[in-house]
Amino acid sequence: MLGLLAQFAYDFAWTAESVALVMRLASAFGGDGPLYVEVRHRSWNAAAALEALAGLGVGVLALDYPGAASGFSQDVPGVLGSSGLAYLRLHGRNRAWFEKGAGRDQVYDWRYSPAEVEQIEQRIERLAANDTRTLVIANNHFHGKAMMVVEELLAWYRGGGVNPPASP
Repeated sequence: MLGLLAQFAYDFAWTAESVALVMRLASAFGGDGPLYVEVRHRSWNAAAALEALAGLGVGVLALDYPGAASGFSQDVPGVLGSSGLAYLRLHGRNRAWFEKGAGRDQVYDWRYSPAEVEQIEQRIERLAANDTRTLVIANNHFHGKAMMVVEELLAWYRGGGVNPPASP
């Protein structure tokens, strides 16, 4: 198994209780493959927080989402000291994430611009330089926009061109 993902809300701050919860998850799923956490609160940027996760053998996802400017932003190795996998998750950058009552489709309605795709390519290169494998997951799925960025990233990776479909 490649691993398991535990996804936490943007207000899941680094506290002793949070680390204890992650520890319980790592213990419960440890035999089935590595555990990755998706943490978004800026408190997880602290070196001590990352060291606590590393001590548990837990991987930390690198994220691309609208809260990255004020939330968790470090590009850290995927499974710290473990399998050598960097894991980048693309959610889009729609600020609707933080609007009360915003629905799923509104939140994930994001088409990456060419400049943003280039930023993501640079992040992938930085992540890949530190790990054996790099996994990129696109989750901005409204109207197939995740597939558009995937096609663009594959073309960049393969050194070819792409003609993604127009936005609906």
